[in-house]
Amino acid sequence: MKTHLSAAAALAELQRTGRLLDVVLDEPLSLRALAGSTTGDEDRLGQSVHLVRCVLPAIYAPVMTFTAAVVLDRCRVGDLDFVAGYFERELRVRRCTVTGRADFECGGLTPGGLGVTFEDTRFHGFVNFLDCWYQGPFALRRCRFVHGTNLLGNAGTAYSAAFDVPPRITGCAGPLGLDGDGRRLPARRAAPRGRRARVVRRCGAD
Repeated sequence: MKTHLSAAAALAELQRTGRLLDVVLDEPLSLRALAGSTTGDEDRLGQSVHLVRCVLPAIYAPVMTFTAAVVLDRCRVGDLDFVAGYFERELRVRRCTVTGRADFECGGLTPGGLGVTFEDTRFHGFVNFLDCWYQGPFALRRCRFVHGTNLLGNAGTAYSAAFDVPPRITGCAGPLGLDGDGRRLPARRAAPRGRRARVVRRCGAD
């Protein structure tokens, strides 16, 4: 049986335990608010976040660095906003349904992280990996992209996702190589590949 919580109560529970189990929220869950309440710095979250069998209209976590694991397990979520989110430990999304847009643009995995893993998850909206940089393991297993993703798209542009370790992609359905970000096509010419080039591209100073 699921428990209905307010966003404030959910944040309090996460602050106390790092975990939400069988919870339904009627408003978005802000991980920036969680970071601000625990450390006073909304840009950096050092507490693990485990959401299990939860139903949420959205998760709001843009422009953040996560130094502990973030795990979504058997959840149903509307929109995922992890724009410019960097994971120093791990991001794992398994057996979830995402009904809206999932946005990871300008984010990635830092060196030494355990990895980013999506498995057995159905994405109904566009999934945006524009300008992402994964400096460790990345795995995509048995996922369904109803409206596609640009994970392998934008080839030859400065905005394609980059992987220091070849990604492991198995058993997925739907287009994985769409161009643009789901809203528009990139117009800028390709930049040289490499770490320095990626840091100063669209997500940095122009």
